[in-house]
Amino acid sequence: MPTTPEVTDDDAAKRLKLLHTKKEYLFTYIQKTFDMCKKLSETATANEFKRRVFCIDRIKLDFGTVIDEINAIEIDSEASRPTGYTPLDTVEEMYGNIMYYNSLIKVASISTQSSSQPQTKSDNFIRLQPLELPSFNGNIQDWPMFYNLFKINVHDRTDVPKSHKLQHLLSKLTGKACSIASGIPPVEENYDVLFQALISKYEDKRNLANHYLETLFNFKPWKVESHQQLQHFVDQFGSTVAALKALDLDDLQEYLLFYIGNQKLDPQTRKAFESSLTQNEMPTFTSLLKFADSQAKILSRVGGVSTFQTSSSSRPAVSNRVSHSFVTSATRSYNCIICNEDHPVFRCSRFLNMKPEDRYSLVKKHQYCVNCLGGKHRLFDCCSKKVCNKCKLKHNTLLHFESSQKVSTSTNYSTSQVNRPVYRESPSVVLPQVNNSANNSNSVAMCSQAGPEVLVNQNSSTNTVLLGTVKVNVLDNQGVPHLLRFLLDNGSMSNIITKDTLGIINLPTKPTTTSLTGLGSASNSVYGQVSFTFSSQFDFRAKYSVQALVVDKIVDKLPTQTIDSSQLKYLQYLSLADDDFTTPGPICGILGSSVYPYLVIGTSIHGTFDQPVAVNTRLGHVIMGNAPVLQSNEVSRRSCQILSASL
Repeated sequence: MPTTPEVTDDDAAKRLKLLHTKKEYLFTYIQKTFDMCKKLSETATANEFKRRVFCIDRIKLDFGTVIDEINAIEIDSEASRPTGYTPLDTVEEMYGNIMYYNSLIKVASISTQSSSQPQTKSDNFIRLQPLELPSFNGNIQDWPMFYNLFKINVHDRTDVPKSHKLQHLLSKLTGKACSIASGIPPVEENYDVLFQALISKYEDKRNLANHYLETLFNFKPWKVESHQQLQHFVDQFGSTVAALKALDLDDLQEYLLFYIGNQKLDPQTRKAFESSLTQNEMPTFTSLLKFADSQAKILSRVGGVSTFQTSSSSRPAVSNRVSHSFVTSATRSYNCIICNEDHPVFRCSRFLNMKPEDRYSLVKKHQYCVNCLGGKHRLFDCCSKKVCNKCKLKHNTLLHFESSQKVSTSTNYSTSQVNRPVYRESPSVVLPQVNNSANNSNSVAMCSQAGPEVLVNQNSSTNTVLLGTVKVNVLDNQGVPHLLRFLLDNGSMSNIITKDTLGIINLPTKPTTTSLTGLGSASNSVYGQVSFTFSSQFDFRAKYSVQALVVDKIVDKLPTQTIDSSQLKYLQYLSLADDDFTTPGPICGILGSSVYPYLVIGTSIHGTFDQPVAVNTRLGHVIMGNAPVLQSNEVSRRSCQILSASL
């Protein structure tokens, strides 16, 4: 604003000073109203703007009058620097903008009123205009954007009733996010409950930080320079780093070191560390290091031994198990499953007074290990080397009860003919010859057999030969596991999978020149080659990736006859790779010699010469060999197939 010029007359000077003061007041009023035009999205500002506009015409008129009086006095006093009408030009420009924004508000108000005409007179709220907000399906990476947009455009608005907010919120929830609204009645009073439930579940800085760090560490490096790859790096990697920084963690460096260190610890220690944290506490590397040091001292004092296991996919060799494994903490309490007292079940007087059969039923009911009677793990995962003192099988002596079968456990097969099946001299397996001539063909043999004549001195109606079958979890194209039954055959140079099974896992195939030929030159088609990953049903860490040929059908149901399980009592305590080995069932494929050596651990359990052997593998115990069958009219069958691949 221009300064007040000097005037000689005292009365005129006082009058001029008063007019300048009034001019500044009027100018400030118009200036403040003009500044509100930029913040009309805020409800409070918009309401104040409407109130000030009611006086804006009078204020502008008074401002013009004051300017006229100031100029008249300055002309009479012959001031050297008269005010002029420049301030009025500025006011006119601001006044035009104010009236423009006021007209926009009126148009919006008329539109809102017309859209709410059918409503009752008691509904005085402004209807929420349709907003293009993104939906939220429960993926944590989408939560920050959804939360901020919904909060600004819907939740924070005071002119929208909660019933409308609730309807808008429910319309934007999809997928897993809808489950949080189940059981909550969709009424106005529950809007705050539902919105806070979403915040409690998804507004978690640590989960968001873990997601961003996982994205960064799993980002695949590029091997070839290209602008598309560099742009992808900028878009994905750069945006993830920006999102991580936007979380505004107290100490990002500490949390980054914690994330790396925490991934290197065993699951038991990580679980114990998480239990030591408060609900909203952000862990740091310093606190993790301090906790690990404390746990190490505790384990050293109580004599705990850690058992390290490596992944079977990277180290298929047999791993040595230690004789004992302890999971310890600062305090340890036992809850007996019988009397609920503070002692292990094998020291409970009521348990010791039971019959062995009743003890076994109780242990199986509560899913306790039948070997160590300890924590809830399977016999296959038990680290104890102890066996029954009476029968030398792998179960606790307290669970031993007599049965009609006399069996023995050994890691070495006896060379005595009493304990070994006796085969006829005529060969039952047909192996093709490898031809090294100009056609350069590779031959792959796969043979399976079953028949009453394989055993000498046995009745042909009461025995058969079991082929080793296993159940494994095969991952489909979405990473979902499917429990499928395979034949484990070290006589097959190729892995095989049926066409029907391929339809279940839905994996892509590659063309191949392999042909399948059986006895009598009967030819079967090979539909291609597929790569898949399978894992043990007992330990998901034991993963194997193989390539397999796709065929229409391999063999009929295995076993060929129903096995008499009542004569196999010595197998009831084992973790079986195929718990349906006694019942004929379909075969989804063959796991051949390319993976067989990496599955077999080496130990075995066998009964008499007419009973099958249980071979211990990383997939569980595989049952194979001579086996008694139930009396039936089933016809024994043999099957032998030859795979020939031309290169």
